[in-house]
Amino acid sequence: MPENFEGHSNPNLPALHVREKILAEMSVPGASDPESLCSLFEVPQNLRGKTVLDIGSGASPFIHELERRGAKAVGLDPVYENSDNIKEYWWRNKGNPNLNTLEHNKLADKFSELFKQGKLRLVAGLAGSLPFANNSFDFIYSHFGLTHMPARDPEVIKNAFQEAYRVLKPGGKILAFPSGIPPTSFYNEETINAMKSFLEYIQQSGLEYTLKVPDDFRRHREEAKEAGMQMLVVTKPKPSFGQWFSRFLRRSSNKEL
Repeated sequence: MPENFEGHSNPNLPALHVREKILAEMSVPGASDPESLCSLFEVPQNLRGKTVLDIGSGASPFIHELERRGAKAVGLDPVYENSDNIKEYWWRNKGNPNLNTLEHNKLADKFSELFKQGKLRLVAGLAGSLPFANNSFDFIYSHFGLTHMPARDPEVIKNAFQEAYRVLKPGGKILAFPSGIPPTSFYNEETINAMKSFLEYIQQSGLEYTLKVPDDFRRHREEAKEAGMQMLVVTKPKPSFGQWFSRFLRRSSNKEL
């Protein structure tokens, strides 16, 4: 978390200002500092043997940091269709007034270098149609890519989440940020209603989930909540012994046939 936000002297910042500070300093979609994302998602230091998917990974070297921690990590974004798209993406972000230009230039250059060296597993694709088998990933992270996509249809968000859940391993976790209801100053009414509808679906789904303000924003928890800066964490339960044994018997029976 940036020091000039975390150590802010005013404990009663308006929700809108909190959101602006977060967006300006550490949460630029697809172009964020990997260390900030690891802090936001509370990524384990040791990911050895784990498979990780980042949905909407954009031009951030986050994937490389996950690999450095031992994971087999994959970044998914439609921008990866060709290298020209990627270059255009981060060059466009270079002019973003919310970014620290010097720091972002460093990130952009690092991403470009890693991409050229073939050190990143990048897959061109959409969240609503993931090109992966069932039960493929231990962790799925999404920073402005799964829930706060620019979709006004709640079915689009719901379908994207169902796809993420499909490719999640039993015992695995989906962490999607932000997943709260944003202020009307940032999104139109249709988009806000779509997020409300999606969260109602989550609440009624029977899934194991939490919706919380990340610890990075603990000093301004209430303001961050009002600003919609909450993390959705969904855990896919492991099958009980009875469920596992039933599947084992079915597989055995099918083999005999």
